[in-house]
This record gives sequence, C-alpha cells and structure tokens, in this order.
Amino acid sequence: MQPNIVDVLEDLAEKGIKKVSVACPSFTADCLETLEEIAVENHEDFEKNGGEYVKLIPSLNDNDDWVQNFAEYLTEKEDEFIKK
Repeated sequence: MQPNIVDVLEDLAEKGIKKVSVACPSFTADCLETLEEIAVENHEDFEKNGGEYVKLIPSLNDNDDWVQNFAEYLTEKEDEFIKK
C-alpha cells in the first residue's frame, strides 16, 4: 500500500508537524505487529526527524458496538459460511 507511512511521517516531521494521529483502516483488529510497528517504531522514527508524538487510533475491534454487530453478522451468516 502506498504511500509508505515511514516516508509520510518523515515528510511531516520535516515540515514542522509535531503531532500526528494514524489510523490503519485496512486492519479491523489490532495485532502486536501493528502496535509495535506503528505505535512504537514509527513513533521513534518520527521523533528522530523532529516530531513529538504519534497517536495510533484504535482499530474497530476496540469498539464494543462494532464487536457486537460483527458477532451478530456472523451468527446470521453462519449457515452460508458452513456451506461454502
């Protein structure tokens, strides 16, 4: 996927942007790899280039309503999933 987040964060820091919020819309669930890469490694790189803070916006699985709706969807579609 493009653009590469490392390049974008570097460009933003070089432009004087100090605080950035990052969303990963292609991930519906957080995983340790995402948290480590985005929240830790990219935050460190952003700081090295003059930025101050990178906030990772939680994935959809962090929202109880989303989890409940997804569970209901899976229950409704259970027969279709089993047949395939």
